[in-house]
Amino acid sequence: MASPTADESRAARLPAPLPAAARHALLVLSALLAVAALWLARPPARERIDPAQITRLPARPADIEAHGGVAQSALAPDDARRRNDAVAFAPGPLIAARPFRFLGDGEDRRRAIECLAAAELYEAGDDPGGQAAVAQVVLNRVRHPAFPGTVCGVVLQGAERATGCQFTFTCDGALARAIPEPFWQRARAVATRALDGRVFPGVGWATHYHTRSVYPWWSPSLAKLARIGEHLFFRWPGGWGTPIAFSGVYRGGEPDPAPVLHRTAAGSAAPGAGEADSAAAAVAAGEEPPRPGFARVDLAPPAGVSAAALHGARIRLVHPDGGFFGLLVGPRAQPAKLVDAAKALCRAGGGPGGWCRVSAWGRETDIPPGFPIPPAARSRLVFEYVQASDTAEPRASLDCTFFAVAAAGAQCR
Repeated sequence: MASPTADESRAARLPAPLPAAARHALLVLSALLAVAALWLARPPARERIDPAQITRLPARPADIEAHGGVAQSALAPDDARRRNDAVAFAPGPLIAARPFRFLGDGEDRRRAIECLAAAELYEAGDDPGGQAAVAQVVLNRVRHPAFPGTVCGVVLQGAERATGCQFTFTCDGALARAIPEPFWQRARAVATRALDGRVFPGVGWATHYHTRSVYPWWSPSLAKLARIGEHLFFRWPGGWGTPIAFSGVYRGGEPDPAPVLHRTAAGSAAPGAGEADSAAAAVAAGEEPPRPGFARVDLAPPAGVSAAALHGARIRLVHPDGGFFGLLVGPRAQPAKLVDAAKALCRAGGGPGGWCRVSAWGRETDIPPGFPIPPAARSRLVFEYVQASDTAEPRASLDCTFFAVAAAGAQCR
C-alpha cells in the first residue's frame, strides 16, 4: 500500500466539517451574544437623551436667560409659597452629581474660588449647607452644554443686563453690600472643597433654583428636585436634565470677575451731579448729608431675619422703639422681593399692635441721619411698605421710574 502524501496526512488530522444546522446555530448564538453586549453597554434608561427633546430646549445661553434668578414672580410672596409647596417633587431617586475635576492653572483657581464664594454668600448667606448647594448648582452648570464652561462665566452670566442675570446678586445691587472677611473665608473654604471634588448630593444635578417666596413663570416647566432651607432646586425635564447631558469638561480659561465683583457701595466713589444736588437739598432741609466717599455701616437686622431675607437691601435706620426701618436699595432690586424683605422685618421688629413702616431710598445721600424723617427725605423715597396693625391690609408703594425691573400690580408713588 502506498504511503499517504503530506496533504493527505494533514487532511486526516483536521476535524470533520460541522453540519449545516450546527453552523447556523453557532451564527445565531454569536449574533445574540453581540446584541447582549451592546445592551449591557448602553447607559441606564434614565441617562439616555432623546434628540427630539433636545431640539425643543433652548440651545445656547442667549435663549435660556429668561430662566434666570431675576425673573419676575408671577405671584405675591405668600401666594408663591403656597403654590411652590403644592408642587410635587420629581419621582425617582435623586442622583448625586459626579465629582468636579478642576483642570485650570493657579490664576483660574483663584478666580473660580472668588466667583464661587461670591455666589455662595450673596445667594445663601452664611449657611454652610446652602452655600454647598449653590456651589453644586454652579459646577453642574459649568458641565452642561447650555451654559458657559467656566465658573466665573456661569456666575456672572448676564450681569451686564438688569433683567438677564442668571444669579440675581450680580445685577440687583446686592454687590454694594460689604461682607466681613471672616464670612468670605468660610465661603472660600466651601468653594475650595467643591472644586477639589466634594459633592453636595442634596440637589443632585440641579441647574436652577429660586426661593419659596417667588414663583417665576418658568418654575412649573422644570422638575422640582429638592428644598434646602428657603430655596427650591430644579432640573430640566427630559434628556437635558439627565446625568449624561452634563458632558462638558472643564479646561480653565476663567474670565476676570473683578469688574463685576468689585462694585462698591453707592457712597464709596465720588458723587455724581445728581448726588451733589441731593446733598445740597439735604442741607437746605436741615439734614446732615453724608460726606463724599463715606458709606454708612450696615445695621444688623433684627433677630430671626437673615441677610439673605433682605435680598440685597441694606439697613440704614432702625427706630429705637421698633416698627420703623430705613433701607438703601439699588435700581435693580425687585419690588416683589422688597415687599418680602419688608414683611420679614415687620414680623421680627414691628411696633405695638403690629404697626410697622419700611422705607427705602436709592442713594446714600438721600437718607437722613435719624428720626424724625424730614419732608425732603420723604419726598425722595423709592419704596415704602406700611402695616397699620396686625389685622390691617399692608400697603406698598414705589417710585416706578427708579426700578429697572417692572413692578406688576404695584402702586406707583
